[in-house]
Amino acid sequence: RVVDFRFGSGSYAHHLLLELYAQGNIILTDGEYRILALLRTHEYEVKNDESEGGGNENNDEVKVRVGNVYPVTFATTLSMEKGGTGGDGTETSKDDGDVDSDVSKGILVMNSTEAYDWAKAELVAVHEKALIMNAKQTNDNGGGGQGKKGGKKKGGGGKKKTMDDSVALKALLLKPTSGVYHYGPSLIEHCIRSAGLDPVVKLKHDNIDYTIPEASWEDLITSLREEGSRVIENLTSGESGGFILYKPKDDDKDEKKKDEQSNSLLPSNVANTNPHSDKTLLEFQPHLLQQHKEQQCLKYSTFAIATDEFFSHLSSQKVSHRA
Repeated sequence: RVVDFRFGSGSYAHHLLLELYAQGNIILTDGEYRILALLRTHEYEVKNDESEGGGNENNDEVKVRVGNVYPVTFATTLSMEKGGTGGDGTETSKDDGDVDSDVSKGILVMNSTEAYDWAKAELVAVHEKALIMNAKQTNDNGGGGQGKKGGKKKGGGGKKKTMDDSVALKALLLKPTSGVYHYGPSLIEHCIRSAGLDPVVKLKHDNIDYTIPEASWEDLITSLREEGSRVIENLTSGESGGFILYKPKDDDKDEKKKDEQSNSLLPSNVANTNPHSDKTLLEFQPHLLQQHKEQQCLKYSTFAIATDEFFSHLSSQKVSHRA
């Protein structure tokens, strides 16, 4: 429930934190998460066994106020593994903080057998829920489409769709109990593909044995640990650069012809300012993931430059279309 926007890099880095709970909050910090300004102050209550060694004799609360370091490890689930560092620069481990949370018990700390059992249990739960929902749906449709007064129900009398008890692998890992749901859809898909698996493969409680057997979970866990950490580390270090994915306009002759006609109506100094007139820009990314490797891209030294170039192109495209 905390969104962290990071701007700049190195000594110029700043964070804008949005707390999306209670009354909400907006917090501006420097690169080390020291609070510079905020909308409202509040406190995090910390258990005594969690606060030991914090350097505060009355370490029962963590205050969020100007001058203090924002307590990232208490506010979010995005804490590093053992031997890493938390958002406030202090070393964290599996023995620190909310160690008993579902996130710390996710598949990153499981072996292949435990991960397989977790997935099987989740799929069984989905199957049981589908049975209940579909049985209820059958009972609701048991009246033969007749209303209370003997007339037909509205909506054409067609049956509602039954609940599917299959779950895509990508959707399974986005469940909170996975421990990696905070990676987000794109990074999770990258890790799945890096492990040589299909992110949209449909899993059921009775097909997981041969669809993704226990041995395959070892590769998936390794990918989630190594690739996930690598991508996140590149993002936080600011060394990942920036990329714009595009497709050549040769693939769309009508669109290319339309752009050429629009440019012919513009002054030459305006028509020649768009170096990407022969491309259709699709999206901008701070990294190239496995799902992007078949797409053509433009590379930039920083993500900020790539973002600026992308939206500058959209602006010039709008000008040419108005003409």
